[in-house]
This record gives sequence, C-alpha cells and structure tokens, in this order.
Amino acid sequence: TEPIIIGWAGQTSQFFDGRIDDVRIYDYALNQSEVTSLAATAPIDCVAWLNASWAYRKQIIIQSSQVDTNLTNFPVYVDMADLGSDFFANVKSDGGDIRITNSDGTTELAREVVEINTGAETGEIHFKADSLSGSGDTSFYIYYGNSGASDYAVTDPYGRNAVWSNGYAAVWHLEEETSGTGTANLYVDSTGNGNDGNDQVAATGQTGRLGSGQELDGAADYIDMGDVLDFADPADFTLESWIRPTIPSATLAVSGTSSSAVFDGVPDVTFQHTTPTGTNRLMVVGVSLNNLGGETVSSITYNGGSLTLIGAVNHLGSGDDDSRVEIWALVAPAEGTNLDVVVTFSTSPVAILNGGVVGATTFTGAEQVLPDPSDFASNYATSAGPATVDLASTSGELVFATVACETCSGLTPVSMSEQWNDVSPLSPLEYGAGATKAGTTVTTMEWNLGSSDHWAIGAIPIKPAAAALGDQMTFMSKWGGSGTDRSYRFEVETDATLTLLLGGGTINISGTTVMNTDTWYYAAVTVSQSSDEVRLYLDGSEEDSDLAVTNALGNSTYSFNLGRRDDGSQWFDGNIDEARVSSTIRSAGWLSTGFNNQDSPSSFYNVGAQET
Repeated sequence: TEPIIIGWAGQTSQFFDGRIDDVRIYDYALNQSEVTSLAATAPIDCVAWLNASWAYRKQIIIQSSQVDTNLTNFPVYVDMADLGSDFFANVKSDGGDIRITNSDGTTELAREVVEINTGAETGEIHFKADSLSGSGDTSFYIYYGNSGASDYAVTDPYGRNAVWSNGYAAVWHLEEETSGTGTANLYVDSTGNGNDGNDQVAATGQTGRLGSGQELDGAADYIDMGDVLDFADPADFTLESWIRPTIPSATLAVSGTSSSAVFDGVPDVTFQHTTPTGTNRLMVVGVSLNNLGGETVSSITYNGGSLTLIGAVNHLGSGDDDSRVEIWALVAPAEGTNLDVVVTFSTSPVAILNGGVVGATTFTGAEQVLPDPSDFASNYATSAGPATVDLASTSGELVFATVACETCSGLTPVSMSEQWNDVSPLSPLEYGAGATKAGTTVTTMEWNLGSSDHWAIGAIPIKPAAAALGDQMTFMSKWGGSGTDRSYRFEVETDATLTLLLGGGTINISGTTVMNTDTWYYAAVTVSQSSDEVRLYLDGSEEDSDLAVTNALGNSTYSFNLGRRDDGSQWFDGNIDEARVSSTIRSAGWLSTGFNNQDSPSSFYNVGAQET
C-alpha cells in the first residue's frame, strides 16, 4: 500500500543526490539479454550536474573553426542575448546565480558578469576557458536558476579578478556612466590591479561593441588612470581596444562646368574650361554625338594632359548608329581659367559627319584614382523614353551621367543637378546633356525626352577622397612632455590608419587599412623589448611590424589615458570599448581568436537547449 517514490527512501536524510532518467518497472524478471539490450540504448553522453541547487543549464560549444590555435586560460566573451528568453526567465536579475563549468559539468571556471538586463534580455559575461582547441569543438556549461545563490566576491577563485589573471595588467569594460565629470575611480579595472580610471567624460553616449562603451567628444573627454602601466625595458606588453572613430568625410562637390556644341564636318573641337583651386580634383568629360558614320572619340586632352576613356555606349549597343555616349576622366586636372579642352574624333575621313555635344565637369574632394570602367552603367532604346539608367552607388558618392538623343526636341532632367544641356546646330539635331545626383544604393539617372527617337545614356559613380583628420586621434597612451615621458601612443593617424609610436616617436609603425567613420575596429599591438619586435594588428590580422626595435622605453611620469595624450592634445573623437593591457606578448592566434569571439559571438559558439 506504500506509494512508489523516486529519489527518496521515505526516511529523513535519505535523499538521492544526482540525476535520474528513464525509470522503468517490469512485472517480471528481465533476462540477461534484455538487460544487455537496455544498457546498450542508455545515454552515453550524460554529463554530471554541478549540484541540485541549480535548476537549469545550457551547453556552450566553441567552434574550432573560430579558434586559430590551441589556447589555455583564454577569456571568452558571451553575449547574453544569445542565451534565449528561457535563460532570462530563470536567471536572477543581477546574474549572481550564473556559474560556468568546463565540459565535465562540474569543474567550475572563473567568470565575470559585467552587466545584465533580464527585461531587455541583454548582458555581457566573460569566463576564463581552461582550454580552447583549434582542431575540435570545446564545450562548456552555463548554470543558472538558483534563487539562493549570490555573486562571487571579486577576489574569489571563481570571481571577477580570476578571469583576468593570465597576464592582464588592466581590463576596462567601460560600461560605467554617471552625470558630469570628476568622479574618481569610476571606470573599474577588472583585473583587481587597481588601475581604475577617473571620469573626465562629459558625453553621455554609451554605444559599445561588447555591451555598453564610452563616447568621447574629440575635444575634452578622456579617462585618466594616473601614473600607471609603465613598461620600462626589458618589459613586454600588449595593447588592445575596440574603437569606433569619427572621421570627417571628404566633401565631394562639383567645382566647375562648361559645355560646347560640336559642329558637323570637323575632325576635332576645342572649348575652354575653368578648374578652380581645390583639393582632390577629378575632371569628367561627357560626349554625346550622332555617330551614323561610325564616329568615335580618339582622344581628349585638357591643358595638354590626356584623359582616359571610362565607358561608351551606342543606342543599339554597337556599330554605326544615331546616338553615342562616351565618358572620359582625368585625375588632378590643372587649376586655371579658360584652359583648352580638345576633343579629337576618329572617322574615315576624319570628320564628325553629324552633330554632337561635349561637356566637362570638375569635382573636388574626389578619390584620386580613375573611375573603374567596370562601374560604368548604360542603357539605350528607340522610344520616347524616359532615357534612364540605374547605377549601384553608396551614400557620399556622386553619380555622373551623360545622355545623347537624336531629334528628340529636348531633354528635361528628373531629380538631378544639370551640368549642361545643349544641341548641335545642324540637322539632324543631336541633343546632349550631363547631370549629377547624390549616390544611394541604387541611383536612377533620368531625362524626359520631348519626342520619340534614338537615345543612349551612360553613368559612373564619383567616389569621395579618403577622409583626412586634422590631427592624430590618440585612444591609448602613456605620453607627454619629452624624452622618457613619451613612452607609447596608440592612435588613428591623419590618413585614418592605425599607428603606434614608441619612445618619443623613434619607432612609428602604421597599418595599411584606411578606416571608415563610425565603424568598429579591433586594434591591437604587441611590443617585445626582450626580442626587439613590434607587431600591429587590425581586426585580428597583422598589418605592420618592426623586427629591429632597439629603442628601450623608460618610466614616464605622465598618466595613462584613454582618449588623448596626457599633455592635452590629439583627442579621440568617437567610441571606445573593452580596452585591455597585458604585461606579456599575446600571440597572433590569441588576438585573431579574440577578434572572432568579440566581433561575432554567435558565430564563435553554439548555444544548446535549456536542460533541467
């Protein structure tokens, strides 16, 4: 008459501690073969549970394809948004019940809960993986759902400081925020080494790469850690940080426009064009002609400098025709007033048998390379139009187009800035025009035609010049004064590349990637004074190195700053997050794996279903 009880013998203290699954009761005695068969179907991957106080766990599987080499004691970032709604429904609001183990389910690992918001289902956590494999996936477990648990003390073997015990001198997650400036030690150094930062950040934006970060205004915002983090010879060190620089874009604009009708029966035409003073100049010449006799342009010069053909199209696509468009370009055209543009035609005989129009436009703030012929877009038809062409472009670019139309009685631009619009003087009349328009993902260049006839249209994107900063923007530094006070400076150079200066600038290495504005980048550099080498990394890939460093660093009396030099110059404008300093050399595999983890955490690991 007694009930069947699973997990308890019915007497005080006789409780089962562990996991039970697939309980069966038979009304007969199983024979040996039946027992063997049941044993063969039992789970073979059952993993022990941390202890019964935790109601839930999920498996986190690190993908070996994301780990560039075998690593030990590596800090893994987990974006809590990847853990799912069931995680946030059961975890404590402060995350104090979160525990992480290795693959056996019971060997606990140090972890730091940086921030958590169970309502928004967001959060940031780091744990120290005892090992990661580059050849096979590595599993861990995250436990939660224990209302009686609380967060570890930061000094506990499984607490915050222990996550960063593997050679880290300082780690700032930069999620802190308070009104005003002047709060001492606001930005906490998670290593426990005491390199906390004083708040001199008035900006309140907190856009970060890993959770929240800090916005710096480029004029007065910085974080001051004091006179710490000296690395006098022969010390080795590594600097890492996520940065999102604000880089002023070059202003791409039309600086001058002229046009000239091309008369019948002439082998060439000359007209004058003025190019005002300006930087990063680019000239584009558009030719609209009636090429019934097979006429094309053989050359164009401006003030003696030769232009290059970018693209051409006939109204039937090829061969003799009634309308043809050609676009030519010249980088850095000469500045000056009323300089000659000479257009020479190629026919047999050498003469333009029917009319046409030629126009020239000069841009400033343009990329100093010729437009790519593969970007040339064109269209043609025998109809009333409109004459239209779509071209792939991006914000910040200008699209330039030229149109030709035989006896169409007029060209009216649609939502474009007209640069010229003219018509040849003799019959049959050939209409030609040029126009520009701000680039978008797909930019439509369009003219309405006055009547039905043959037309052709061509277009190219005009790209802006690379941005140029007025001064370097320093985001990590121990630098000021002169001599040994100028220790190291990690910055964005005026050409928007990543740069490190050491020892007063006697060592200066720069990357090759030109950074875009408002884009996150993972910047890292390793400095080995013991082996005399420096290596610079951007987004996990080496960009530059100096393998003959002989300049030894001394102890600087200036403060370590995030966001400027300590002598109050070269302010960083943009966002910064997850700044780290190591008193050791991080390997290329360590840095590339760190980038993979932090750049796309959901690709770095898979998260299993909730287990109970």
